[in-house]
Amino acid sequence: MKIGDLVKKNYKGLTGSSAGLGIIIEVDQYNNGPRCRLYYVKWQGDYGAFFSSFKDLKVISEAR
Repeated sequence: MKIGDLVKKNYKGLTGSSAGLGIIIEVDQYNNGPRCRLYYVKWQGDYGAFFSSFKDLKVISEAR
């Protein structure tokens, strides 16, 4: 995952608009390995921006 990727929450039971879409706007470079990194995601609407782990996100569309 990288800055600009479109992601959604990877939680079971969330579908449709409740699944939430967001864009990665920052990657925490201090954690080792891609599966340990935290990703700062700006979520759609007024939901805000929060750090999320690799396991909590699913890439919908990769940035070029």
